[in-house]
Amino acid sequence: MKDSSREKKLIQFQKKINYFFKTPNLLDCALTHKSFVNEVGGTENEKLEFLGDAIIGMLISEYLYTRFPDYPEGKLSTIKAVVVSRPTLAGRAIKIELGKYLLLGRGEETSGGRKRPSILADAFEAVVAAIYLDGNLEQCRSFVVKQLEDEIGKVSHNGFGRDYKGMLQEYAQSEYGFIPDYHVISTEGPEHEKSFEVTVSLKGIVWGRGRGTSKKEAEKAAAQNAWEYILGEGG
Repeated sequence: MKDSSREKKLIQFQKKINYFFKTPNLLDCALTHKSFVNEVGGTENEKLEFLGDAIIGMLISEYLYTRFPDYPEGKLSTIKAVVVSRPTLAGRAIKIELGKYLLLGRGEETSGGRKRPSILADAFEAVVAAIYLDGNLEQCRSFVVKQLEDEIGKVSHNGFGRDYKGMLQEYAQSEYGFIPDYHVISTEGPEHEKSFEVTVSLKGIVWGRGRGTSKKEAEKAAAQNAWEYILGEGG
């Protein structure tokens, strides 16, 4: 443990996720980015991230197998791929405000690492592994299912695709306190074959654009483009 203020922060986070560690240093490690270790020392979370990725994949596979007994393997694989993906895990990390509790190096801190989806998704995986090592598989299963059950429902409802508009809105509201703006910037073609081009802006800055045969489809494409841009910033 680093100091008393760090200990208090970790206690806050444990209350938030409703799991209390017998070995708090495991959680501390899960929330420690390599940039912090490079500057200060300690143990980074990459090995826990590696383990957490495998655990989440196994537990979600098990859950899907039980919840959707009539689905063929292809559908189960598609749902799993979306649910365990970086965008989904980053979204869950944002929900539990994981970024507030990360230890980052100065450079990563000043460049917005605390809000970077790639870092958040990796830390979420590390936290899952920490729970598994500190407790047992059942406690880990309980946490993972609680965090991702709603996402599974959303994926199923959206025809096994990612709800990029929803994810982008949650991200914008959580991190910046406002809703993305969508604007039609061009319309082409005859009435029965129109093509729309839409941009999505965050705080007046265009983050994505997309095309579609309807405004709704173009907005979805723009939201996907924006989300991929956000992830791209994380390297």
